[in-house]
Amino acid sequence: MKITFFAAAAALFASAASAREFHVYSDVNFKGKATTEARHDKTCWNIGAHGRTARSIGNDNNEVTCTAFYNQPDCKGGQWIQTTSAGTIPSFLETNIWSFRNMGKEDPACREELSKARPTLIFG
Repeated sequence: MKITFFAAAAALFASAASAREFHVYSDVNFKGKATTEARHDKTCWNIGAHGRTARSIGNDNNEVTCTAFYNQPDCKGGQWIQTTSAGTIPSFLETNIWSFRNMGKEDPACREELSKARPTLIFG
């Protein structure tokens, strides 16, 4: 009984730790109308029947994650991989965020983006 409880608690904690929630804002620098997306898996998710206009995307607690945003439905077309909150987004997505897919940090494309985003320390 105790083992089952601890296994269930561990599974619940793991699913909460990997939860992915972000906010799509209609204006740059996280201003304007905000819409929240909370999808916690790696499925391709379409955003609305007509796409969504966005100018910035924020993560809760500025968490480091990877989400690929596409300018066409069904995770096709041009792609941008977001790793942290972004006060501006690429112009090809501003009026065309149609779909997204969460990526695990083990995904090669995610790892590549994270390595680009890592700050360089300069010692003087």
